[in-house]
Amino acid sequence: MKPNQVEPIQSLPPPRRSERVFRPPERYLGTISEEVVGNGVLGNDPKIYNEAISNIDFEKWLEAMKSEIDSMHSNQV
Repeated sequence: MKPNQVEPIQSLPPPRRSERVFRPPERYLGTISEEVVGNGVLGNDPKIYNEAISNIDFEKWLEAMKSEIDSMHSNQV
């Protein structure tokens, strides 16, 4: 090659990307679904008092609300 001659640039191959499908470990699958159900993320819980008292399980909601209030008083929250 002569001193004033420029060497052509070779194109680089594109980066390799993984084609593997990501799956979370099975040990986490149970806890995720239990947490979603346990936190009421599924949307079955009433959002306001009027929804709770018009619910078919009103007695259970009333008992749960009283229990929660008693717990808050005993913990001075």
